[in-house]
Amino acid sequence: AGQIISAVEAQAASISVPQNIAITDPAGHLLAFKRMEGAALVSIDVALKKAKTVSLFGGRFGTDDLTNLVTAGSAFQGLEQTNGGLVVIGGGLPIKVGGTFVGGLGVSGGLAAQDVECAEAGVAAV
Repeated sequence: AGQIISAVEAQAASISVPQNIAITDPAGHLLAFKRMEGAALVSIDVALKKAKTVSLFGGRFGTDDLTNLVTAGSAFQGLEQTNGGLVVIGGGLPIKVGGTFVGGLGVSGGLAAQDVECAEAGVAAV
């Protein structure tokens, strides 16, 4: 978890966007959390829920992939309201080692594209 958090922090610093970083196990339980200095307080819960959302889907999807599944008129409209509130905006990615899902990563503090950029740096560090 430490190397993932360090990679996210480095990317976040390079774009000057402090982030909240959450890592969950495959069942969605929190393993690690880091709030960078200056990261928005409101984004703490969002980062936690992004990581949990990835885990609840068994690492099959990043949170960005779920956006279209829950839009009005879709078969899964309202799904994001389940399980205590799922997050379906970018910044949540599966962590895989050798193709095996080992946990969820949630990054929040910037625009969705910035969160995704930082999360991608984190999973690339594994």
